[in-house]
Amino acid sequence: MSDIRLSEKEQKLLDYITTRKENITSELIKVELGEEYLGAIGKLIRYELIYSEKKKLDVDTTMNKYGFKYTKCYMIKEKEE
Repeated sequence: MSDIRLSEKEQKLLDYITTRKENITSELIKVELGEEYLGAIGKLIRYELIYSEKKKLDVDTTMNKYGFKYTKCYMIKEKEE
């Protein structure tokens, strides 16, 4: 798996997720990097470099009476040795 070749966008997205560490959502990626980076998520998941998990995040209570919603977040997959 060490001979994985990533495009410039995929590498930039992987670096972004690595440095931010937590609560990386597709909306955050779209706002900070651009909508064209959303397509790279699938390839990074397929190569098992990142994974997605639904997390319960706090939101503005004026929009949601419960004060939270489940949102898909992306994280770096830890290497098993």
